[in-house]
Amino acid sequence: YWYGYLGQRLAHNYYPVHLWRNREKHELDNEYFHPHQRLPDDADPNDPASYEPYSGKQYSMDLIAEEALGFIRRNKDQPFFLYLPFTIPHLALQVPEESVAEYEGAFPETPYLGDRGYTPHRTPLAAYAAMITRMDREIGRIMDLIAELDLDEDTIVFFTSDNGPTFAGGVDAEFFESAGPLRGLKQDLYEGGIRVPLIARWPGTVAAGTVSDHVATHTGRPSGRTAAARAPVLGVQGGPGCSPGGLEGVPQQRLELYDLSTDIAERTNVAAQHPDVVARIEQIMQNDRTESELFPLVTRS
Repeated sequence: YWYGYLGQRLAHNYYPVHLWRNREKHELDNEYFHPHQRLPDDADPNDPASYEPYSGKQYSMDLIAEEALGFIRRNKDQPFFLYLPFTIPHLALQVPEESVAEYEGAFPETPYLGDRGYTPHRTPLAAYAAMITRMDREIGRIMDLIAELDLDEDTIVFFTSDNGPTFAGGVDAEFFESAGPLRGLKQDLYEGGIRVPLIARWPGTVAAGTVSDHVATHTGRPSGRTAAARAPVLGVQGGPGCSPGGLEGVPQQRLELYDLSTDIAERTNVAAQHPDVVARIEQIMQNDRTESELFPLVTRS
């Protein structure tokens, strides 16, 4: 069973004209508008009415959450797997006004006019916080339902993200310190772009407060069956990077190397001190990958 968007580009608008339930198009009570546009020059950036064209009646995340709750209820008497990749807090900055009102006046706001892509918003900081809060509330409803159905001790729940904090569309990652002490943001292969939260909850099996330093990824191959026998993690995004053990290599014109055990902010490049590790990473980058006919790697000068 599946419900949602057919593509992430369509998911740049949280008020789409339709979603899909399996092969059935679910028409929504929203008017179409292009999710990438600037506020018109003659519009007042401080007037809430100027932003009404970038909203709608049915918010996609709310609908997806309701589908998830229904799926759990229908399958409560048998083993089930629910993959629920909420699209927020991705872009655009859109959320129902009752959620924005929870943060009205909480931050020093400058209206976002849409000049860095996606749709404008009068209070971008409040909108971003409100989107996360709305997502948290829906996760809470799911957790409450699992408890209500007496499935707590039979259900393991993972919460994670697909990448580090974004930087576009009016989002201010620096203001919220979204990456903490880490260097980089989404699309970077520094830790700020690839290290994300991973929370596991399984009452009676996973003890509260347990912390694991095991390297894990949901973007590629597993990183080894035990923490003591790790295979390198190889990521490719405009160029390959590698994290063997506690060292992370970041490809630039020359390969950079950081000791994450002592330098989580990746401030000191230690490539010159570890030529053997650099050579190993370069070998992995050449050999431990599979060419794709659909998405070939392009060498850029």
